[in-house]
Amino acid sequence: MLSIVTDLQAQERGTGWSYKVTIPPSRRAADLYRVKITTLAGRRVVGYLYDLNNSQVLYTRDNPNKENLINVMVLDIRLARRVSLYPQSGWFAGPLEGAVIGGIGLGYLAFQSIQKSPPRSPVAYGLNLVLAVGGGAGLGAVAGSGIQQLTARPLFRSVVQEGKINELMEQLRPYSYRYQTEVIERIPE
Repeated sequence: MLSIVTDLQAQERGTGWSYKVTIPPSRRAADLYRVKITTLAGRRVVGYLYDLNNSQVLYTRDNPNKENLINVMVLDIRLARRVSLYPQSGWFAGPLEGAVIGGIGLGYLAFQSIQKSPPRSPVAYGLNLVLAVGGGAGLGAVAGSGIQQLTARPLFRSVVQEGKINELMEQLRPYSYRYQTEVIERIPE
């Protein structure tokens, strides 16, 4: 299914090695999950969960649904202290919802204020409304982004224990990109 590019870049890094993978186009996009791994040395590794081997986690910083050629990094799970898995919701969901709510809210307040003391010209009337809606949308987007960052909850969190590595890998496997694309390929059109 996947063909590894001939020039494997097996460069030793602080936590593992990496190589490039070409991804064939798929009929449907797989769900993406972000993995955050804290190593025994205290380093945090963040990326999309790509695949799992016997005792290795393969992750990428590139979006496999959008990229044709991605750089896959490998981390031995025995070097990890904690693994957290987050669903990849659109990064714009919180700011977009906040912008809509803030724009409508401040626009409504400006409209009520203008009704009490109307401006002298229709241009000033429209300009006040447009600036109020735009300002509310901007403030709402900032607030929505902050709220989204504060309320992001992990879907899965586990402390890596020596005897339970295989169990941890089996729990993570259904969330990997490669597993999901294999399931999607089996579904008839």
